[in-house]
Amino acid sequence: MILPMNPEDVTYIVFLLICCWLAVNIDSNGGGGKRSRLPSSA
Repeated sequence: MILPMNPEDVTYIVFLLICCWLAVNIDSNGGGGKRSRLPSSA
């Protein structure tokens, strides 16, 4: 079943996919977030 999509819907889905991809890649590389800094201070 294919739903009719507006250009806005396509941009929103692409934006979400990019965000998910970045989140996975940044987490796999350590990221520099709070989680990666906590073990180094212990």
